[in-house]
Amino acid sequence: MDKEALEKLKPQVNIRFSIHGPILEPQRNSTYYFLEPEQGRVLKDPMMDNEYTCLCGPRSSGKTTTVVRATELVYELDGHSSIYFNLEGRIVVCESIDFWRNFILKIYDYLNPPFKPGDTDIFKMDWIEIKSLLKVGSKLFGNNKVYLVIDEFDAIFSFKKEIITEILSEFRSWKTSALIAIKSITVVGTFAILELKTESNASPFNAQSNITISQSIIKDTYTLTNGHKGFVNIIGDFINILLIKNGGIEPKVWNNIINRELFSRFKTYKTIDRMINSVIKCKNQNIKNNLRLALLSSDGIISKSKEALHLSREGIYTPNHDE
Repeated sequence: MDKEALEKLKPQVNIRFSIHGPILEPQRNSTYYFLEPEQGRVLKDPMMDNEYTCLCGPRSSGKTTTVVRATELVYELDGHSSIYFNLEGRIVVCESIDFWRNFILKIYDYLNPPFKPGDTDIFKMDWIEIKSLLKVGSKLFGNNKVYLVIDEFDAIFSFKKEIITEILSEFRSWKTSALIAIKSITVVGTFAILELKTESNASPFNAQSNITISQSIIKDTYTLTNGHKGFVNIIGDFINILLIKNGGIEPKVWNNIINRELFSRFKTYKTIDRMINSVIKCKNQNIKNNLRLALLSSDGIISKSKEALHLSREGIYTPNHDE
């Protein structure tokens, strides 16, 4: 094959690493590098077994890419529908009916059926109307088995405690109901969702069956990232730039770059900025004091406390196993 023919075979768009957000199907191996996440297939199995699952991990650790892939695998099966939406955004919930109206609205937005009612009509629905839409044989789902994935589920902690209990209790009732079309729910979020246990034990989620994200994708960068996929992709993207620019990377050059430019990239990483802002905006001064102590002390140990738990939920602090 001549050189001109080879040039025509080259992709028109340079593939790069995804640093922010999930890798969706149209972007895979065309816009972004995409390695089939085995976790997507692993997650599909408990969904098909009608389990209620918590998928938790640090921010930007590949959770959404994993669940999107799992929903695609379920969607390929006849008689099965997978629905994905997230709770990110401004949802005002003063009472539980506000949540369920938003819940139905997001399902309608995802399915986008020709008979979709207007938003105003949805926000006038009462609980009986909403519950009827969730049943087997309803106009919304037909006779399909439905597998639901709710991302950014830690947003639920902004609701009143009694509303959280009502929502989780309703989810729990669906687990044993043959009348409800939704057979499985997977909630996705930070480690905070592991605490979805109320005083009435209303939560349907079994914390012991959580699916965890693997610790490393790129072996050579593990010591720099501790397996955090967001950081792995920052390094991968940077390596890609260096290869295009220089045609290769010598060890001495790489060591200098790590100490200089790579640190700057981490500082401007959106997730790091969100972590910092979560601490700055926090009204609990003890949290800031604990973080300052960890950074200044030689052992970096933070005592077991609710402040330490807050930092660990955000992925800023990793507690010892004995804490």
